[in-house]
Amino acid sequence: MKRNFYLGSLLAIPAVVVVLVAIPGCPSTKDKDKNAPIVGDPQGVAVKQGDGGGQKGKGGEAFVVENTDGVIKGRVVYEGTPPARGEIVKMKDHADAPKCLAGPHQDQTWIYSKDGGVANVIVFLEAPGKFFAVDGKLAEKYKDGAAIDQPYCVYEPHVVAMFPQYRDKENKLHETGQQLRVKNSGGISHNTKIVGDPNLNPTVSNNINPESKDGVLIPIKYQKKPIDVVCDKHNWMEAKIVTFDHPFFAVTDTDGHFEIKNVPTGSKLMIKGWHEQGSVGSKELEIKSGTNDAGDLKIKAAS
Repeated sequence: MKRNFYLGSLLAIPAVVVVLVAIPGCPSTKDKDKNAPIVGDPQGVAVKQGDGGGQKGKGGEAFVVENTDGVIKGRVVYEGTPPARGEIVKMKDHADAPKCLAGPHQDQTWIYSKDGGVANVIVFLEAPGKFFAVDGKLAEKYKDGAAIDQPYCVYEPHVVAMFPQYRDKENKLHETGQQLRVKNSGGISHNTKIVGDPNLNPTVSNNINPESKDGVLIPIKYQKKPIDVVCDKHNWMEAKIVTFDHPFFAVTDTDGHFEIKNVPTGSKLMIKGWHEQGSVGSKELEIKSGTNDAGDLKIKAAS
């Protein structure tokens, strides 16, 4: 669900307090990530994992979603000097190196533009102390699946956000029908492994042949921690899937822009961000009909 975004300035935003929220990254199979902090629930509300589709237990009362005629635009910008992007050394020594090196061969953790806009940040809404109760008609708009491709030897995109399930007023989860499509449009064979919560998204592994543009469809359920995507044949390859039980999120593009559509209006909500290795600022915004300018969210590497 990748979106390109540009800022509008159609209304005045109330004074906000920017708070740095440390949202640590998920454990990785790579040695460089052994000391990385563990990611919590990107939505900031603890969930008691249950039986998947009938799962209950998200804290707080229902925020009943009614009017969804708002759009939020903004940008995520690095505060200071972004971390340097190194070459993926393992790629050069692999038997598939000639084909791998024809594509991207820099580390995918931090991708940013010349002016500091950061890609692959998930920006999402939160109603503090409440869960979003979503109408099934709204969920229908998000039935199209999310996708990951591997035209060379990195996953594209590196971060995927999904809306596989939604909550009703009674706090029960229902399927949206959204699934993950894993493709291989390149000329190299891959073995793609999806590693999630064993009770909700048990590990699945698929050999995906070259030029498999349709790939394979993988059902995904909402879970509180990000899901890892790795390749057994190329052990530097990894991606993250973050699932939500509401559709009010977006992933920043290569310049750091984001756009969240169909957002609830008439209330103050928090705008937060998640990055696998970063701390992202948050804002409170009173959301009105039409386009809402969130301005810049600042990000820096998590300490």
